[in-house]
Amino acid sequence: MRPEPRDTHDPYASARRRLADGDAAGALSTLRTAGAPAGEGVSPAPWAGLLVEVARAAEEGGDAATAEDALTLALTRVDWADLHCRVGVLRARRGDASGARLALDRAIALNPRYRAAVLERALLDAREGRIAEAVGALRSFEGADSTALAAGLERLRAQAVDDAAPLLREALQGGDVRLRDALATVERHVAAGEGAAALAVLRSLVRERPEWPDLLARLGALELREGLVDDGIATLSEALELNPDYHAARLELALGLEARGEREVALAQVQALLAAAPGYPGGEALLERLAPRQRTMPDPTV
Repeated sequence: MRPEPRDTHDPYASARRRLADGDAAGALSTLRTAGAPAGEGVSPAPWAGLLVEVARAAEEGGDAATAEDALTLALTRVDWADLHCRVGVLRARRGDASGARLALDRAIALNPRYRAAVLERALLDAREGRIAEAVGALRSFEGADSTALAAGLERLRAQAVDDAAPLLREALQGGDVRLRDALATVERHVAAGEGAAALAVLRSLVRERPEWPDLLARLGALELREGLVDDGIATLSEALELNPDYHAARLELALGLEARGEREVALAQVQALLAAAPGYPGGEALLERLAPRQRTMPDPTV
């Protein structure tokens, strides 16, 4: 059993205790009631990271419903490709193909190179009879285990999807599993207030995969939270160069520009965000802060 949290100032200590006691559902309920932290410049990452831990514990305990609920709640405040992918996998397991597709498509939109998400999306297509589309999505991968990949694709072409799936996962997901574990370490550091340690792990991951916009977006957001505003702005700009539709990165960039005193540039970024994604969480509040609506004053002569 994990040691009980001792920090009485931790707003999520009760949830941590429940999680340490093996009560993932209770921890989720506590975090849902507490809600994400509010306030200007306050990161939701520790709250979301703890929900990821809840999801992991629930899944290990065979409670897929609680795992999905925890991840879905986390995604109300963060927009991380690996969480969307995990939600997609959980939905596919319970037969919700349309919900799984939505989650996996979002993961791929955030990171087109995310093999795990592309694979699970292809398996959805294959189970619905779209074999050619599934094979086409998978055969272009480079650096995979060629033997397992070839065998998996052969079974996929033969419409033996359940036989193909483990071979394809073996071929394509080795690096993604290691990435998932490393990101879990990052979230544990963030949740524990160990920003420097989290930054070190994330920077190592970015050096390995500089073409992954979601890693850059997470790193840039964390750099902002740690007071490294110039570094954060530069990193988030890189993420947006790779994926201009990464809305979470654009919101964080606007926050960073605001923190650096570049309010007009920040306003342009948040306006572009809301034009592309109306109602995006946090966007309207930032717009109001950067460009308050003019309130009509009463006519004193009336």
